[in-house]
Amino acid sequence: MSDFRQEPFGQDVAFVVENVPMLRKHVEARLARMYNISALSDDRGDDRSKRPRTATNCSMFPGAIVCSLLRNDLRALTDSRNNYVALEKTDGIRYLLLLTTLENIPYAVLIDRKMELRVVNLDFSLALFEQEALFDGELAQSVENGLYTFLIFDLIYTNVRTQNGDRIYRDSSYTQRMRHANHLVKTMWQKQVSTDAQYQVYSERPVQAIKNTFYIKVKRYVPLVEFNETFKRVIEQNDWTHHGYKIDGFIFVKSRQTVEPFRNENQFKYKPTHLHTIDVQLYRERIGSPYELLIKNSRNSPQFYSKLVLCQENTSFVVTHEQEIIRHEQQKRNYIVECSWNSDQQCWILKMPRLDKQTPNALNTIELTRKNIQENITLSELAEKFNSLERREPSSSTFSNTPVVTEQKTMQQTDETKRGCFVHPSRLQNISQSSSLLPTHQPQEYDPVDNVHVKKNRDVKPVSEHSLSPIYQESIKSDCTCEHCQPKTSVEKPNFCLADLDQLLLQAKTLSQLQKF
Repeated sequence: MSDFRQEPFGQDVAFVVENVPMLRKHVEARLARMYNISALSDDRGDDRSKRPRTATNCSMFPGAIVCSLLRNDLRALTDSRNNYVALEKTDGIRYLLLLTTLENIPYAVLIDRKMELRVVNLDFSLALFEQEALFDGELAQSVENGLYTFLIFDLIYTNVRTQNGDRIYRDSSYTQRMRHANHLVKTMWQKQVSTDAQYQVYSERPVQAIKNTFYIKVKRYVPLVEFNETFKRVIEQNDWTHHGYKIDGFIFVKSRQTVEPFRNENQFKYKPTHLHTIDVQLYRERIGSPYELLIKNSRNSPQFYSKLVLCQENTSFVVTHEQEIIRHEQQKRNYIVECSWNSDQQCWILKMPRLDKQTPNALNTIELTRKNIQENITLSELAEKFNSLERREPSSSTFSNTPVVTEQKTMQQTDETKRGCFVHPSRLQNISQSSSLLPTHQPQEYDPVDNVHVKKNRDVKPVSEHSLSPIYQESIKSDCTCEHCQPKTSVEKPNFCLADLDQLLLQAKTLSQLQKF
């Protein structure tokens, strides 16, 4: 069995990791640390009251799973105290993008929902690989030119500091993480305009122009008061495209949302009724037997949900994908299919295979989807609620997240900064199996402002002004000299002249002489 399997991917190719346990363990360990996934200690015995520790690896997809928007959630969504922002939900494939190094070799690794790893070629600065970064996004194909782009909608972790010298923590706000992701892509990624599909194999003397497997962009979030203006084309013309990509709904995130793995009750997704789908497993006991739809039970095991209704659409789907279904049955792999509800025929219609998933939806997810279809929250209803919200100032500075516009850099600029790229899998043969997964030396910090490496110091998390007590807040305002913190009432200043000052000095001198006698 080969270590890597090459397959066409994006504008180029990708290498699927099949038999490289060192790289897989390294990726799982980095995910567990970056998401701070907790696990109980192995020596806890029967005492389960001990505090959990950070897990050593992460074998499940840790990305946030948002909840479907119900009518009961509209009050929390429109509450100004929650301060929600909106993003488009692109019709793409969900991935985590990890930039890391293993044995001083940079790797750009895509992790899908099946925890399948793909090594791709991305022209990020070498410093970002050394300091590491983890992005959450989706790979989508443009409807205008057919090119693939990885659309980032969250920054989970990075050691690279912000322009102000601050560090991004897991409990940093969502808007702060998105602004930093925008800065990283704008300053540390080089866009290549070439669309040639020829793959350039890594060599000891790599070419100067490094090719990207796909493009990188950061999504733009907007406050709810700007929702109608931003997505005016979708609302008025029912055109479900945005910035050249097909969308199937919207995502609503709190502006102060922290990084939370797995299911997140505070994030919502909205889809119109005709775009609601579920993922089920298409199963049959043997060739020729009727098909069944399986779902996931509470024990993460397959459970019978219903029989497949052989309507015209389902019959056509089975005939078209028959060879693919047989191949999955021979390999004993689950065949996951995306389905939509047909209200006329009262059955689920098979839409498209989900090769990026290995397990179907749970019963709770399917019931919530059915409830979404029954409640039928329309987009115009949402737009009317958002339109009634009061516009707070300054909204532009609070939610500023300008789309990334990266121009092609010259060769001279490319040579000035060391950049990392994809390494051919043959280089992995030099990795010692007994070597440590984590670097033995302490990495240096990268300063994006001065473009230099500085010595890593002990970090102290900054304390915001809002977390201080009212007494300290007042003392901060009294020391500040800006016009906002100074008291509004004017204070009359004493007006001394030189003659008055001389008279005061004479009186003080005379009084001191009298006291001596």
